Formats: sequence, C-alpha cells, structure tokens
Amino acid sequence: MENEYSNPFGILKNPAKIYVYGPNGCLGDPVVETKPKLEAWIDSRPNVPKDSSTWVKIMCVGYRDGKKTCFDVNEYGMVELPADNPKATNGQFTFEGHVVYKYYNRNDENGVADQWGKAEHIVGLINAIIEYRDTYPNDLLDIGDMRSPKDGKVPKNSKGGLHHGNKGAVDIRVLGKGGSFRGEFTDTRHDLERSKVFIKAMSNNGYSRLFVGRNIYEKLKDCANNKLSVHQDKPGDKTHSNHYHFDVD
Repeated sequence: MENEYSNPFGILKNPAKIYVYGPNGCLGDPVVETKPKLEAWIDSRPNVPKDSSTWVKIMCVGYRDGKKTCFDVNEYGMVELPADNPKATNGQFTFEGHVVYKYYNRNDENGVADQWGKAEHIVGLINAIIEYRDTYPNDLLDIGDMRSPKDGKVPKNSKGGLHHGNKGAVDIRVLGKGGSFRGEFTDTRHDLERSKVFIKAMSNNGYSRLFVGRNIYEKLKDCANNKLSVHQDKPGDKTHSNHYHFDVD
C-alpha cells in the first residue's frame, strides 16, 4: 500500500516528527523527516572524477544519495528521452514504480530518431515536470517531438519535411485535469492555471521560448518574463493549436 513517503511527487503534507534524546536523556526538539527529492542531473561515470581527462558525461534521474538510473550521452552531447521501452512508439518512463511522464509518436516517421535532446535540456525538461507535479502530483504530461541524435531537425509528419530547428525543441500536449490530453487549447478540458504553472516550471529550468496557437495566446502571453518569451502562430497557421512548443533560443 502506498504511503505519503513512497510517492515522489507532491508536497509532503504531514511530515513525521522524530524526537531525539540528548546526552543527559532529555527529550530534544523534534526533527522533521522529509522525503528525498526526485530530480535529474548531469554526472560522470562511477569512479571517474569530473576533473579526470577520461571523464565521461552521463545523465541521471533519481535521488542523488540513493537509487538512480543513468543514461549515456553521445558524442554530440545528446541523450535519448528516457523511456521504459525506447522502441515503443507511445509509452512512459517509470522510476521506482511511479510514472514520471508519458511520450507519444516516438520515431513514428521515416528518417532520424526524434526524441533526443542535449543532456542539459533533458535535465531541465524532467526537472520542470517534477516541479509542475509538486503542484499537480497526479497529472501525467505527454511529450512529443524533440531533436535528432546529432542535435538536428526531425521529420515533421507523413507528408514530409523537417521541423524543430531550434536548440532544445520539445512538444508537449495540452494540459487539463489529470495531465495532457489529445486535443486543442479550445477544448473545454484545457486548464489555464495548469498551463501557467507548467510554463513557469519550464522557465525556471532553462527553457527560454514558448510557441502556442493563436487560439490561446491572449490568455498565456502574460506568462512571458525575463527568462522566457511567448509567441503565437502566424495568421492562418494552426501548427501550435494543440500543443506547447518550447525551445532554447
């Protein structure tokens, strides 16, 4: 049975208090026990110090002082978005039995693989999702197209063409109660407050530009700040009417 410590998402509402006895047997002040912080970070291979000439970068997800899962970084500094089954078109990434996020349409078109990112960008994306889920712990976000293994553009759709020419490009489906859904921003399921919380989390974790559809821009343009700009599609273009597109301009 899950308890409040086993779920890594959300704020601990009722932390346990442990009373510590001092050297004279007197009851001391209570120490609040908190759960470890789930996060992503860049590290080096075990037993190889970062100042070594043989240092090899890896990306890790988990607890810095506990269990973690690590992923290789290729010669271009890129990491494939972690997944339980990297060959599945639609799936999820799970850590300690908890789904961290979902993904969709992975490598679904002919051409280069399409869910890769610079290690620092993947770290930022995962940490932004974790930050968002501190507020909405039961929501699952669904990640789409990103970049190629060589940090290039990826196939756009079955009609051909390439897209995502900017660094750190990533698509995420629209948010509503429970997380991402397949639909447009005009769908009644869309939750404006969830959008704002997620945009702020992405801004806090290194993403500097957001594109959305003209159907929601007026309600989200005030999310722009000194770290992130918000843009809309050109008239007649509905490219981003059904997802958030973030990148690092």
